[in-house]
Amino acid sequence: MGSTLSFLVIFAYFLSTLKHILFLIYRRDELLKIAIWAGVLGLVLHTLNLIIITQKIGHLPFANFSESLAVFSWVMVLTYLFVEFRYKIPSLGPFVMPLALLSITYSKLIPGQGTPLSPLVQNIWFLIHVVFAFLGIAAFA
Repeated sequence: MGSTLSFLVIFAYFLSTLKHILFLIYRRDELLKIAIWAGVLGLVLHTLNLIIITQKIGHLPFANFSESLAVFSWVMVLTYLFVEFRYKIPSLGPFVMPLALLSITYSKLIPGQGTPLSPLVQNIWFLIHVVFAFLGIAAFA
């Protein structure tokens, strides 16, 4: 289930990236609508995938580089879609979605999912730190 869902996330982000780039070239509103809704679909599938991974490994997926990249990609798309729906900046998508596509694809290519969490990082303050760090990095990207 997890690998099929990961493939669907990558496909949705690829479709969104392609349509965003075509929108940048041709400036047709239909392309932008398809791009945004493909991004929304990818985000929903990505959220389900992260929930499944979290249940499987027993903690939030940030214990290694592969898991962190997957979460970073999710936060980046979430931030982009929030900005898109709130402020309507259509030229942002062709730059954000390829970055999200590359990071989620690379996270699936490198090994390391399911790393046990070190006792040092099983603290609520570390969790708060990680959440705000990902939000800051994604907003900056």
